[in-house]
Amino acid sequence: MVGIDTILSLVKELDPKSAEELRHQLEKVYPVDFEDVIYIWREAIGTESPALKYLLMYRLMEHMFINDTKALTAWVIQKEPSVQILHDRQRRNDVTVYTYLRDNIHPKAKVFPHIQIEDALPRFQGLVKQVMEEKFGLY
Repeated sequence: MVGIDTILSLVKELDPKSAEELRHQLEKVYPVDFEDVIYIWREAIGTESPALKYLLMYRLMEHMFINDTKALTAWVIQKEPSVQILHDRQRRNDVTVYTYLRDNIHPKAKVFPHIQIEDALPRFQGLVKQVMEEKFGLY
């Protein structure tokens, strides 16, 4: 097994402070699902299609909140108090614009929400990054 000192010695361009920060990150013990989350994150940010990127980001949020839409909604409202809230007649409750867009990305939608997705994506991506930072103690 390769030790942390060996890994750090391969990264010669790091100053001592950066090397220490890298050491700290490498020594952390992450939850079992960490690799899955990072893999989906990498796929999402590398995707060209805004709709696919949005769906992958939303799937990450669902995973982080264990498919609990109410907890996800409450967290989003806490982090982004000005988020648009819409009433969902099927669920008979209020949802954020992010959940609304996720629910309307499908072939049966009368109008595909391209513009709304592109408008919401940067904010939503920031929220996904924030929840990952909170859960895994990144940065």
